[in-house]
Amino acid sequence: FGNVDRATDDKTEVLRYDYDSPDNDFVNLRLELSYSDQQIEQEYVPGSSPVAPPGGFPTVNADHRYQTTKLTAKNTGHLTTGAVDHAMRFGVEYLQRERLDADSAPGGTDERVALFFADTLDFRNGLTVTPELRLETQEIGGTGYGTYDNTALMGGVSARYEFGASGFAVLGGVWYNENLPIIDDLGTPAYMTRPETAMNYEAGFAYDGANLMAEGDALALKLVGYVTEVRDVTSYSGRDAVHLKGLEL
Repeated sequence: FGNVDRATDDKTEVLRYDYDSPDNDFVNLRLELSYSDQQIEQEYVPGSSPVAPPGGFPTVNADHRYQTTKLTAKNTGHLTTGAVDHAMRFGVEYLQRERLDADSAPGGTDERVALFFADTLDFRNGLTVTPELRLETQEIGGTGYGTYDNTALMGGVSARYEFGASGFAVLGGVWYNENLPIIDDLGTPAYMTRPETAMNYEAGFAYDGANLMAEGDALALKLVGYVTEVRDVTSYSGRDAVHLKGLEL
């Protein structure tokens, strides 16, 4: 495609309200409303592609504009059940993303509502386990294209075990995720009811210590290996599955 000169202008406003009840450990509320207006202007760099026409392909000359409104209400509650301490986070999220028509892709509206829940269980013996769950619904469409409804149920669980006061810990997790259809694909109806699905597996260890070589020093590190299997792929033409694996330090 060649190279582009690109200018991005992004204006974002955020209004946030927090309330942490002094009398109830189960009430720690956050309300957040945000609005983002992003404009992207780009122009083909002449001669940067040996196969492009003199003015470049429409894809590299396409200007884009996205307007995104998001409202999130979530609460964190602390409670104890027997020998387990809980930090429970739950909430609801609304998102509306509008995209204007571009030379390379259609415009449209992507509207979503999600419910989410996570509970960090502290067993007080060095073990913490965090199950997570998210239900998301979507209505997506554009002028001259169809309107599509999708629903995704996603979740996973992670765990961490710390070996006493040594500073060493092992950790891992497994998650199922769905990537709902995007406005770019409105021109391909077969993709608009076909979320990408993925399984992700992680395992590793961590160290967090202090006063190692001198009083007051600190050292923290984490090594994690991961494997991700993506199915029903729509992001890459001609690919039904993508396999990723790696190490992060």
